[in-house]
Amino acid sequence: WCVFTGAAVVGLYDLRRGSPTEGKKAEIRMNADERRQGLYIPRGVAHGFYAETAIELQYLVDEYYTGEDEFGVAWDDAEMGIDWPTRDPILSDRDRSNPGLADVLADAPAYGA
Repeated sequence: WCVFTGAAVVGLYDLRRGSPTEGKKAEIRMNADERRQGLYIPRGVAHGFYAETAIELQYLVDEYYTGEDEFGVAWDDAEMGIDWPTRDPILSDRDRSNPGLADVLADAPAYGA
């Protein structure tokens, strides 16, 4: 991911079974006015963002997008512990209806798979 304009907080949670960082979370603030930076997100790491301002965000993928392997986790699941800057974000219908972490972990990928 790269934020070209504006600022965003990226929330990450490692779902990968057997990963050295399994179950760990992180919040990273990306601000194009401060510096341009890229963020690599491995397969199996849940991720989302909160736009603090209007942003231009670009992301690259390693395969053609089909949506078949895409799934979501409830953004505010307490077990993940992501410290989002708001408790009332604007969400898509899809993101509003994502299951909780416990439901997603049953299908989580193994590390290195």
